[in-house]
Amino acid sequence: MVRILYVIENLFFGGGERAFAQIINGLDKKRYEIYVVCLLQGEFAEKIKNSATILSFNLRDRFSLVKIYQLAKMIKEKDIQIVHSQGGRADFFARIAAKIAKVPVVISTVAMPPEGYNVGLLKKGIYVLLDRFSERFVDRFIVVSEALKERLIKKHKIPSEKIVKICNGVEVEEYESRDEDAFKIREEFNISSNVPIVGFIGRLVWQKGLIYFVQAMKKIVSEMLPNREIKFLIVGEGPLRKKLEILVKKLDIRDVVIFAGFRRDVKEVLSSLEILVLPSIREGQPIILLEAMAMGKPIVATNIEGINETVINEVTGILVSPKNPRTLAEAIVYLLEDKKRATEMGRMGKKIVNEKFNIKNKINQYEQLYEAIIAEKLNKSILLIQLAGLGDMVMATPAIEAIRNLHPQGKIYLLTNLRSKEVIRGSPYLDGIFIFEKFKNFFPLIRELRKYHFDMVINLYRLYSFKGALKMLFLFLLIGGKYWIGRDTDGKGFFYHLKVPEKVSDKKHEIEYKLDIIRAIGGKIDQINLKVEYDKDDEEFVNAFLKKKNIIEDDILIGINCSTFRPSRNWIIRNYAKLADSLIQRLKVKVAFLGVAKDKKLIAKIKKSMMEKPLDFIGVFNVRQLIVFLKHCQLLISPDSGIVHIASALKIPMVVLFGPGEYYRYRPWDNEEKTIVIKKDVDCSPCFKKTCFSKKCMKLITPEEVFEAATKLLKRNV
Repeated sequence: MVRILYVIENLFFGGGERAFAQIINGLDKKRYEIYVVCLLQGEFAEKIKNSATILSFNLRDRFSLVKIYQLAKMIKEKDIQIVHSQGGRADFFARIAAKIAKVPVVISTVAMPPEGYNVGLLKKGIYVLLDRFSERFVDRFIVVSEALKERLIKKHKIPSEKIVKICNGVEVEEYESRDEDAFKIREEFNISSNVPIVGFIGRLVWQKGLIYFVQAMKKIVSEMLPNREIKFLIVGEGPLRKKLEILVKKLDIRDVVIFAGFRRDVKEVLSSLEILVLPSIREGQPIILLEAMAMGKPIVATNIEGINETVINEVTGILVSPKNPRTLAEAIVYLLEDKKRATEMGRMGKKIVNEKFNIKNKINQYEQLYEAIIAEKLNKSILLIQLAGLGDMVMATPAIEAIRNLHPQGKIYLLTNLRSKEVIRGSPYLDGIFIFEKFKNFFPLIRELRKYHFDMVINLYRLYSFKGALKMLFLFLLIGGKYWIGRDTDGKGFFYHLKVPEKVSDKKHEIEYKLDIIRAIGGKIDQINLKVEYDKDDEEFVNAFLKKKNIIEDDILIGINCSTFRPSRNWIIRNYAKLADSLIQRLKVKVAFLGVAKDKKLIAKIKKSMMEKPLDFIGVFNVRQLIVFLKHCQLLISPDSGIVHIASALKIPMVVLFGPGEYYRYRPWDNEEKTIVIKKDVDCSPCFKKTCFSKKCMKLITPEEVFEAATKLLKRNV
């Protein structure tokens, strides 16, 4: 269980408190044990009482070192792992107390920085100083808008990688405009069904710009629509109410304005509205906008940060300049007059909220953040799992390097198979390698792995099938470990603590998918370089072998690989033969066939079909010696196989014959100047068959076009 303490300054149940309540109520209770400290008791505590343990901690209007110490003591006693705060004093108290208690993770949600507070200059200055001082103890800042993120970067000098944007969300399925709800509100306030209601819902404070809304009401009923009956509903309480009531009386519009006070039936009120108006001067990301959009209501609001990232002007509503009663009035009148346009805006708003602001997405983002930052803080022992082919191991090397950079003092181990081990053995980024050989060493291996009590176990590879996911779950259960991390391939990674999103339909490279895992746990990717390992003995062996074969430095040496793990990816025998003959006869080069011992029969057939005599290096080199040999080649020609990714790491010119595989996922990486890929689009591609009788995609590749590509690369690079 991950123990989280939320610290919030609860003066009222506003947008920030509602957002926190959504998180607390939505988190997986099997995974998270939640505690909450409210600096001032109120309705917030009532909203979350069934989801969290509420700790008694009353604080009045002044800062107290004693209270900070008491909070730190409470954090230690509960063994809290994450402290998450929001609000001026709450942030300061939580950050300092967490530092004293040595909490691994500290998070602050920033709705409005202290410089935006509506307080006296002296008090504001104190808030700013305390905020700046305590910011250094924060691991992540959460914001709801890009504008706020930019402000923290530019004015607070907070590194961008420490700031996470998570938009507010709503329980979409709970918001449906119902006629019976609208009728209930109209009946309560004695408003007939043919009279449109234009409303505001929120706290009655200066930031909401309500003075300008009231002034806009006057313009609507006196100048723009003097003969039309309209009602304006102001829902909420706050220090500005009395001033608003005086203004309404002064403007002589009391008969069209209703002050409804604080209401719990927000959904019912929204059902009754024709238009929701939000004339704010300052905002974060108002949840009421999302709620109104979820109910299909058009919006009239001010074009300020926080709002303009939620409401799309002329699509889901109309945005106007702040502090401008006339433009506000004109926008309201426009939507009242053009019902068809208003309805369409409401429909689009509902669609966008469904797609972008569903509360389920928000909760998932928070869980991902919590898991990622805990994983980032762990600096003890990490097990990486990469159980796939040779090429996949090469493609995993940037991720392995990145996790070492993230945890320079950690102990990092790799679990892989025998055929992939050699390409990574000796890596400076690993402290050890474990070999998985299916049933041969399974139980001794598991016993050994369990001794390490890994803090993190990370599967770098995708989950191809549900059956494969269950096998991986079984392996994770046997290995143990505190935190499980992996790629949630189309929802199959249900058992990971940190699920890194992956859709098979996304056209991303496999390297990027692996790096997404590192990014998810806080890693920074500055550059992506594939790496392969070899040593002095390998160099000496290859140099001696080439000397024995009379291959000198001036020779143009072309390697042709005819070995693939999946036979469906291999080329046609006669095409290999024709190509090799053309290269030897026309370019006067030396051609060496490469492969493993099991390919000897294949190469014998190719040589039998040839007129010239190629070099037969089938089964001569192990993986590390092959790496050294490729460095002596001026060109490699190969179907889609692991050797392609080795050549990418070495930046060797190559012609790749790409057949049935997923090109966008497994294409050669970042070697465009030196690589030509020949690929034929056929109706059955991509496919994952190990064998294929038709080999349509490979048969369409001709020796002539491969020769032409080889000639082009040799001219360019030799």
